[in-house]
Amino acid sequence: FQGLPNFVSSYFLGAWQPVCNVGIQENFTTDDIIIFPNPFSDFANVVIENILPSSGTIEIFDMLGQKLKIWSIKDQSALIERNNLPAGVYFVTIQIHNQTYNQKLIIANQ
Repeated sequence: FQGLPNFVSSYFLGAWQPVCNVGIQENFTTDDIIIFPNPFSDFANVVIENILPSSGTIEIFDMLGQKLKIWSIKDQSALIERNNLPAGVYFVTIQIHNQTYNQKLIIANQ
C-alpha cells in the first residue's frame, strides 16, 4: 500500500486508530467525534464532543486516497452532504487543533 495516505493503508492492515499529526495533543477517542447515520444516503451528522473547535476541516477521500470534498468546521456539529458522490465506501478525515481523526464512511443507494 505504498503511496497511499496512512489512513487507507492502516485500514487494509487492520489497524484503525486516530492519528496525532504534530505537537503535544490529547488523542481523539471514538467518543469525541460521532458520525451518524453510517451508512447514509443523503447526509450524515458530525458531532464533536469534549472539543471546542475554533476551526477545522472535514475531508472525504475515495478508496484510492483521492480527496473528493472538503468542508470547514467552526463549531461542534456539521453535515456531510452526499451531493453527487456515488454509493460506495469512503474515508472521512476530520482535522481539529493539529489532530486528525479518520473513519470509514459508507454511502448507500438512495
